[in-house]
Amino acid sequence: MTDEKRDKIYPARTRRLRLRLRIDIAPMTFTIAALTVPALIEQVSSPIEQEPALRAHVVKFFASYRLTGFLAAAVRDLQYDALMMLCYEEFESRVLVPLVYGRALRLRLHWCCLP
Repeated sequence: MTDEKRDKIYPARTRRLRLRLRIDIAPMTFTIAALTVPALIEQVSSPIEQEPALRAHVVKFFASYRLTGFLAAAVRDLQYDALMMLCYEEFESRVLVPLVYGRALRLRLHWCCLP
């Protein structure tokens, strides 16, 4: 018997089963989120707190070799705000602007072509 036939023959049973699944899935989802989100935040914040020590270690490593000596100065003098601004400008020019113009063009064509 196919699912469609069973749904037609037993509609109340199917509705109860679907409702029961919704009732079971919602608390389970919240429980999993409550258990995993704090651990994820801790894993992300740990390297951020250790960044000065990690940076000093990387600078020391780069400075110990002749070929990577210039990288030691670059890592030592790295400015995060300038780097983030550069990343944002690239993101804006390559993703946001075409997306906005594309949506505006689509909306304009939609309104122009309405009967």
